[in-house]
Amino acid sequence: MKTEAFARPTVGGVALMAIISLLPFQSANADKLIGGCGFDLKSLTFKGSDLQQAKCLLRPTLPAGHLGAELATLPAPLEHVLGTSFRLDPLAFRAYLKTQQVGPNSLGGDIETPLSKSAVGPGAKYFVIHDVSWNLCDDKDSKSLKSNQPDAPWNQISRWDNDDEAHLYITRDGKLIAPQGRTFATPWAATKLEKVDKSLTRGRFLHIENVQLRTVDVKEGQNPRFTEGKYKDDCINDRIAEKPGFTQVQYERLALVYIAASHRAGQWLIPAYHLAVDDGLKGGHDDPQNFDLNVFGSKICGHLAALGRKECAP
Repeated sequence: MKTEAFARPTVGGVALMAIISLLPFQSANADKLIGGCGFDLKSLTFKGSDLQQAKCLLRPTLPAGHLGAELATLPAPLEHVLGTSFRLDPLAFRAYLKTQQVGPNSLGGDIETPLSKSAVGPGAKYFVIHDVSWNLCDDKDSKSLKSNQPDAPWNQISRWDNDDEAHLYITRDGKLIAPQGRTFATPWAATKLEKVDKSLTRGRFLHIENVQLRTVDVKEGQNPRFTEGKYKDDCINDRIAEKPGFTQVQYERLALVYIAASHRAGQWLIPAYHLAVDDGLKGGHDDPQNFDLNVFGSKICGHLAALGRKECAP
């Protein structure tokens, strides 16, 4: 076991180099498994069944890039549906989206368009949940007063519509933003794992950023901002995420995105956290923090029930 330093790029500040415990790195070739969840470059999957993979990939994200324990069970419907096929009635789903005031093409593209594929054939299988942190540094009053307001700068479409870090952004007030017009049909890379061999892995992962505010973690008497050098006046870190980490409307939108993407895949996608995907690789990020998997599951169940589905029935 060794430790490596990592830096998390942030909005409104530069993260301090933090210490993260890493598993021994394994060389990137088709004969070795990569990272803590064991990614295989031959099959382009992590080790285990879909459910076993999800339990590894949904370990809670802790501050400074540490991972919590593997989950014994997942909330409904994930525990029972992962590894099974899934298709919606497109007409009924489009009608439901209208009641939710969500455009039919807002959830990563048209719901009848196939998902991205890797260069060697297999299509998207992993639904990667990120948070994109807006660092307020020591301005904690703004955090508590404006976090979810539609006119807050971090909730503006113009702030995210040209970003190149993900397929889709979800603001704290529920806006769905496709940066640069990207959709889930576009192969894209946004993790360290995918950069091991981008030619193979690009297209296997879908990336959704959820806006979250953060503030600095400082020791008593420590200046929260760099006082000299390249990052002068920037915040020294962004380790403290707001609680609750995400809004109810963010969970509702994310659940819809997950349902729509799984429909397009023809099977339930494996949800994953960014940090867990990169576990064991240098430079991993510490997101998403304070993500409530039970709330996410309940929102999925709510949508499914409204669509007359039985996946969450007792």
